Amino acid sequence: MNRKNRYTAFTLMSLLCIIMHNQAPAQSSYKLVKEQLGDSKITIAIPEKWNQHLLVLAHGYVPQGLPLSSDFPLPLYQQLLEKGWMVAGTSYRRNGFMAEEGVEDIYSLHKYLMNKYGQPERTILQGKSMGGMISTLIAESDKGKFDGVVAIGAGLQLKDTLGFELTYKPQLPIIFLTNQSEAAAPKAYVEKASQNNDKAVFWLVKRDGHVNVNSREQEAAINSLIEFIDGKGIERNKDGTIFVKPVSTAIFEKGGALTAIKWIDPLYGNLYVELTAEDLAKLGIGFKEKFHIEYGGKSYSALYGSTYNDVAVGEWVGFLTGDGTMQISCNYKNAGAKLNCQPGEKILITK
Repeated sequence: MNRKNRYTAFTLMSLLCIIMHNQAPAQSSYKLVKEQLGDSKITIAIPEKWNQHLLVLAHGYVPQGLPLSSDFPLPLYQQLLEKGWMVAGTSYRRNGFMAEEGVEDIYSLHKYLMNKYGQPERTILQGKSMGGMISTLIAESDKGKFDGVVAIGAGLQLKDTLGFELTYKPQLPIIFLTNQSEAAAPKAYVEKASQNNDKAVFWLVKRDGHVNVNSREQEAAINSLIEFIDGKGIERNKDGTIFVKPVSTAIFEKGGALTAIKWIDPLYGNLYVELTAEDLAKLGIGFKEKFHIEYGGKSYSALYGSTYNDVAVGEWVGFLTGDGTMQISCNYKNAGAKLNCQPGEKILITK
């Protein structure tokens, strides 16, 4: 190879390396720490350069009989971690329904974090489902630990099951971020609380489901909550929906669509796959119709619905998430464990 050809080859290889580097996904610089705290397990995502902002997570109901887990879905908090937020969650001391115990375990986690890492500039509590109810109780009985609350799909109806009362007098700013199919209870709470103070805000996500929100919607609520805490005001009764246009990577063969598993929820085992509404239409799978999931010689029948409760306990359901791709779940069971699959592998979806 002469000098000119060697130079041309070197230049092309250099350009290719630059392009590949620029297209490679950004990796967050953080470490995961897992500890035992009393009877609870805790997980902390610690950024390399902490910006002194802390997000504490209160997860939803986990059936009794499953192992305790404080894992949380890191992809939903990727942007916050990249900005330097510390994110921490607890398993609670036990699985099942709870109220006061959950509140105590959140405060225990907070105390541990303060003792080990120091006082943050900002501490936000985010609760989902039952955790949203627990977070609401904390907002009503503020002990000066948190600056504000984002309650997503808050299970406020659990007050009747668990036998506790709500005061409707939040002491902390709280945003209820809620899917349209579950709007009644959080909206009623905000209306009743408005007779006492102006700390409760209702944001509607115009999408059916249970805690079916995407990372951009979560982050927008957190950012607005911080402005609200700082006295800059907040939009009330807001449309909190942020639409994301997904890109399909499905491969249509074998009489169906091969779709990659993006990630698996570490707590509940839900599968998040790269399948879009357009892919489902191409397969001829309509809303409320059945489809098949095939992987590793196993085959399961599932319903194309909008939330978990579209099917009975132990049955399979798939619905579109806030980022426009499909979540596949086995209601109250662990779909990932049943398939024994891993992120990056492909499953086959057929009509």
